[in-house]
Amino acid sequence: MGGGSHRARTARGGAAVLALVVGWSLAEAGAWAGLSIVDRAPLTSSRAGARLERPATGDDLVRAAFGRMDPGGARPWQVVHPYLGFVVDPDAEGWQGIGTYGLPGSGRIAASADDDLRVALFGGSVAMAVWAEASPVIARILGEATGRPVRVENFALSAYKQPQQLVLLNLALVRGERFDVVINLDGFNEAALAYDGYASGLDPVYPFRWNERAETTVDPRALRSLARVVELGERREGLRGLVARPPWRYSPLCHLAWRVADSTLERLQAEWRSRWAAAAPGRSFRTHGLAPPETEEDLFSLEVELWERSSRLMHSLVEASGGRYYHFLQPNQYDEGAKPIGPEEATLVLGPAGPGTGGWAVRRVYPRLSAAGRRLQADGVRFRNLRRIFVDHPETLYVDDCCHPGRDGLRLLASRMARVVARDLSGHPASP
Repeated sequence: MGGGSHRARTARGGAAVLALVVGWSLAEAGAWAGLSIVDRAPLTSSRAGARLERPATGDDLVRAAFGRMDPGGARPWQVVHPYLGFVVDPDAEGWQGIGTYGLPGSGRIAASADDDLRVALFGGSVAMAVWAEASPVIARILGEATGRPVRVENFALSAYKQPQQLVLLNLALVRGERFDVVINLDGFNEAALAYDGYASGLDPVYPFRWNERAETTVDPRALRSLARVVELGERREGLRGLVARPPWRYSPLCHLAWRVADSTLERLQAEWRSRWAAAAPGRSFRTHGLAPPETEEDLFSLEVELWERSSRLMHSLVEASGGRYYHFLQPNQYDEGAKPIGPEEATLVLGPAGPGTGGWAVRRVYPRLSAAGRRLQADGVRFRNLRRIFVDHPETLYVDDCCHPGRDGLRLLASRMARVVARDLSGHPASP
């Protein structure tokens, strides 16, 4: 009697297990078929694994929210400065020898010996490159002309444009710097970089792409949305990690359940992403400053006014502190007639130059800068126009499609500027 009852229970248990196995197998087969139909391809372990590799944390929004100062990793070496807009982070990878002002070089020229001729280079990346590659040329020529030891120090940085040079000069003088000679080499950034911010409504007085730096301050509504995106992303990641482990990763049914749950969380995450985007900053005074002029023509005129006025003020400050100020308009390959450029060099150094580009701004603004330079000269500012310094040089001198000469071009610039300064210091100023 007992044996028969045990056999019956065993039979029922076996039937239940068999039913469970059959049912699970049918469910797995149904899930496999359903996923294959949805994906329009047979579900394979490789396809399932590939879907499991897709992250869903929301880290991209975290980077966007707190990394707007460095979109795409383009400027990881910059830090915001309260007066200059931005300087070099001394701890940034690849940068060494960052001085007092957050610029390459020691940045302290006041500590020079009393008989040293103290020469400071102001401007953007081209001026900085002249200092880095050709400052010995300047030191040699001025040393020969004056009979004094010459110290050339850098006060230039990539993307600086007026009035950053003017502000930096004020800051240096406040810190007690003493300059015998200040050389300001600029023009391209004032034309092209101010124009770069025009489409986004950036005040042309503000530093290059200042709105991207100011947007690192995130609206609280955006932060709440960001937190929900990240939270939902972490829940999705948790489910993804669970299904990715054996034996669940080999189960179509588990994959189906995961996809249903993940799609629900993904939809919620997308909604919060939309709320984050809606709270993202647009144009505001906090990020963009005063509205730029309404037309390109008015913008170009304002660029020239800022450049000319800043140079006059630099001249006044340097002269009042006992030094001499020299202003040079740098050459650029987009300035028509500035240099013979053959087909081979053109492929390397010429990019688009239509409306909306830096080349377009150069062609529209450089003639006006030349006219402003003549006004500066007439009023006693030591200004020299170097737009045509490469006009007799058909060889390749530029190294990119922006504005940068290579070593040979930098040495030509350094030599010309130094000879202008040397003649002036010796009492024989060169002709404009």
